[in-house]
Amino acid sequence: MSYELSGEMHACIGASVGIALSPDHGADVAGLLAVADAALYQAKSGGKSRCCLASVGSNLAALRQLQQSPKAPLPSAA
Repeated sequence: MSYELSGEMHACIGASVGIALSPDHGADVAGLLAVADAALYQAKSGGKSRCCLASVGSNLAALRQLQQSPKAPLPSAA
């Protein structure tokens, strides 16, 4: 989508989204974020401005990512 900022200056904005649902794709925040992140990468690989619901493939990718990375504390929602 293109927006006019001022005069002849325009900005194009798009978004890709990875979607994970609880409890289908995980029970805790870290698991859901990992699955949503994997779904986001899957959406981005399909082109710009797409959304992707987590699948078995993205769940496996997220599981591998969680197993390979050290546990880091997640920021709390305020």
